[in-house]
Order: sequence, then structure tokens, then C-alpha cells
Amino acid sequence: MNRRRGVFSMPEEFQTNERLFTKKELATRNTAPTCPGVPIKFSKMVMRKRMLYSEPKAVFFNRQVKLSDMYNDKKNVTYMNQCFLKMQIIGEGSFGVVYKVRCRETNEFYAVKRAKPHINVQDCLAEIENNEKVGHHPNIVKYYMAWQEWSQFHLQLEYCEMSLAMYAKKDSDMSEEMCWNILYDICQALAFLHDKDLLHLDVKPGNILLKQGHFKLADFGLLVDLKKIPEPFRNNAKLTGEAKKEVRNCLSTLSDGDSKYLAAEVLDTVYTTGCDIFGLGITILECSADLDLPEHGPLWHQIRHGILPKEFHKRASLGLQVLIEKMLYFNCTMRPAAQKILSYQYMRELAKRDKKHGRTDFARPFINDNEVHNFIDYYDECFLDNNNTKSVQPHSVLGKKSLQFLNDD
Repeated sequence: MNRRRGVFSMPEEFQTNERLFTKKELATRNTAPTCPGVPIKFSKMVMRKRMLYSEPKAVFFNRQVKLSDMYNDKKNVTYMNQCFLKMQIIGEGSFGVVYKVRCRETNEFYAVKRAKPHINVQDCLAEIENNEKVGHHPNIVKYYMAWQEWSQFHLQLEYCEMSLAMYAKKDSDMSEEMCWNILYDICQALAFLHDKDLLHLDVKPGNILLKQGHFKLADFGLLVDLKKIPEPFRNNAKLTGEAKKEVRNCLSTLSDGDSKYLAAEVLDTVYTTGCDIFGLGITILECSADLDLPEHGPLWHQIRHGILPKEFHKRASLGLQVLIEKMLYFNCTMRPAAQKILSYQYMRELAKRDKKHGRTDFARPFINDNEVHNFIDYYDECFLDNNNTKSVQPHSVLGKKSLQFLNDD
């Protein structure tokens, strides 16, 4: 049945007269002014503590790394400041702060992600292990190393120009060409992960980064290794309460990711490659129509039962509509695999065009190399909170356009 014209029998609790708004519509509404930030006050005792520097330690599991030879432990300066020049803050979330830095040794740009003090040590270690486990792929943000200093963890990563979420704020009228490029690149990344029995489980605009016209998947803090789940429980949509508990105990994380982009089956502890396909599909749904996605409620359930907003059907070509509908199927076993999507004729033609003509650098018009988005305060350098963190020894503690694109010919 055609999703745009069919009549659905929805449970009463999912029926509503509400509709999704575009982000542009919401921006024109009257909203209460945001509360200004309150500056942090430091006591003299805290300031004195910050002048004491702990010795940095490289943190790794199976891929041994070492600190830069530039570091001099005789200097009263952190590893971060000795080896990198902080340019600006390029991202901040509940987990930590991401800096754009220039390596003093090579003059290359990197991103350094510093975990906030309240983050659980095991979560930090899990992300480091996950990044090692993922490995290298052109459409995955490259991980270089991690170190610990003042009981805080730092991850050195490949620098990218901006996230898809940041781009969407600057350009609310995203082209369909860009949407197809996102689909192609992130499907490449997901196919690579899924071949290793790994699930990202947090595919969303904030975790898709742009670099010279290409898109890369980032942030593996919620990575799920399917090999850790007992065989009878894999891809099983009918788990009992005890089985769900056992599956959870096998995983390194108990978080399910951002509810806006979450597949419904994840709430029932069902982890399959279809979870990532759903996350990518709803990301394209959001970006192509500039939608403000719901976090919960009837509209949240409607999207997961195949009722997609009119704004999406108005903007997207029929080919893109059909593919996104397939990626958002409620039944996770019916969603196409990443490798299957890449085999579609439209995707094969896109790969040929890329090879012949290269990519449009979508982010370039919005980049100002001289702009400093956030002032980096001296006092954030060695933020120490002994109540919420603890020191970890490296390694020894860690252990060893048309429907033609659907043709498969």
C-alpha cells in the first residue's frame, strides 16, 4: 500500500492531530530568551591545585601507542599545551569538549576530545577500546591515540570541518545531491562495521562529520560488538526479561543513544544492523525536510509505523522517498542492509561520478578559518574533580530521482 495515500489502522494512543514542524518554522516563533551563562568561580585553593600537574600516561588496549617526544616532564605545562596549540572549541556535549588543535611537531590539524570529569572511567575506557576495535576506513573518523592527565581522558582524532548537525543549522535547504552523498558515504562506513559484527547504535547528524565534500562516521562510545551477545539472542525480536538482562550484561554500554534517531526495537534490547540503517534513514528524513524530530509521543511512534511527514514527500524525489521508507520499516529484518543499498544502480552511478568529477565541498562556503567560535579560557586546561574521577594506569590495568536506483542489475 502506498504510504502517502494509504489509510493506516494505528493504535489509539499513537493518533494525534499534531504535526511536525520544520526547524525554520520553529525559528520564527516567539521563544523565551535563553538564560545567560554564569561564569565559573574558582577558589584560591582550586587555583593552587591547578598549578600542580600530573604525569600524562598513554592509554591503550591492543594497539600500543606512546606519547610525543616533544613532551618534557620537567616543564610545569600539560601534555596538551606542550604538544598542541589549541585553536578553538568545535564541539561540546554531555561527554566532553572537542578542540581543534595544531600539532606543534608536524603542524597538522587534529581534533582532541577531552572527557568531562564527571564521566565514568569505564565509559571513557570503553570508547578508547571501541576506537581501537573499529580500525581504519575512509568514511570513519580516524583515531590516533588517547592519554590520561589529571584523571581526565583525551582522544586525538582526525580533524573534520564540521558536523552534519552544524551544517544543517547553516543551510536549512539541504540539496538532494548532498543527501545521496551522505547515504553513500555512511553506508560505506556501516557496511565496514557490520562486516565486523559491530553496531554504531548512535547514527545521527551530530555524529556525521564533513571533510572536503566527504562524510565520515564519528563517536563510537555506544559501539556494540555482536560477537559478545550469545548466538541464540542475536537478531531475536522476542526476548524474555531474563534474556534481555543477559544481553545487557554482555555489552559495554547501557545507553541506547539519542531517542530522536532510535529504532523502536532497541527499547526491547534487540540489537541488529537494522538499528544503524534506521538511524541513517531518519537522519536523511530530518535533513532533507529540515524537520524538528520528536523525542517521544504519538509523532515519534507514527514515524516508526511508516507515517512520514508531508514536508518530506514535498521535497524529496520519489526514489529517495522509497529508499527512506524501506530504511524506516518497523520490522528491522525488512530494512535493507548497508551493502544492499550500495548495490543499487543509483549508488553505483554515484560512485562513478565521484571517481570522474570528485565531490562538491559542501562545507566550504560556511568555513571561516580566521573565526574563533569559542574563547578558550586558561582555566579549563586542568579542570580537576577528585570526587568524580580516579587515576587509571595504562595497559596493565586495561588488560590485553526515479525508482531506477532500486534495480540490482
